[in-house]
Amino acid sequence: MRHRSTCALAVLLMAGCTAPTTPPPRWVAHAGCGTECEAPANTALAVLQAMVHRVDGIELDVQLSADDALIAFHPDRLETATNGRGLVNERAWADLRRLSVADRPEARLARVEDLLRLDTTGTLHWVLDIKLFAAGDWVPYLDRFAEALRALEAGGPAPGRVRVECRDLEFLTRLRRRAPHVELGLVAPDPLTALGEAKGRGFQWVVLPLDRTNVAVVQAAHRLGLRVATYGASARSELRAAWAAGVDEAQLDDPSALPVH
Repeated sequence: MRHRSTCALAVLLMAGCTAPTTPPPRWVAHAGCGTECEAPANTALAVLQAMVHRVDGIELDVQLSADDALIAFHPDRLETATNGRGLVNERAWADLRRLSVADRPEARLARVEDLLRLDTTGTLHWVLDIKLFAAGDWVPYLDRFAEALRALEAGGPAPGRVRVECRDLEFLTRLRRRAPHVELGLVAPDPLTALGEAKGRGFQWVVLPLDRTNVAVVQAAHRLGLRVATYGASARSELRAAWAAGVDEAQLDDPSALPVH
């Protein structure tokens, strides 16, 4: 399932372009299967749909339940996208598992560990984008969240294939102290700020908007020993732009832009 240069080359040729000389990035489906997919984001349906497109990895938005389960969900409040109410952090997993997503009874809120188990090949890379919406005291919440992630990486179904990313420097720093072996990525809109903060704090990745990322940014990151992921790509021309910039990973809003073999 790992990406092949021939697959990515086919994408470019169909768009009437010449293939870049750099190796293709890791292609990762955003929020399960991307915002352009029919399946609701961060659900088992989305993950299964992404697998059809032979992506190299899947990004999930992740929150913490009241009983420290890792839940795949993006909005700050449940009523935004489910038939529940309140914060994910206010509810136990036993309650959350009953909720459906996007008015689809067959699409349920899912634990991250259960979504990871859908990869029976054991080859997918997983990117966990942490969403921080605490129902109680902030610092204990961050520490519980960090411990849940440490335990998932250490004893979960995808050891060595999980990366954590977040916009919050305090959280990433706490997680690094608690689980120094976990790969961390700083999500930031400004490349220069991201490179300085990530290097200074010992993170391995910067996660940048595609429209702010170019060859110079990627080369600067690589000189600092950092890897670069981008988000915001859906059209084939945007996939080509990510590849041409030399990024290490591109998160896709429409994995169907990749050819299926």
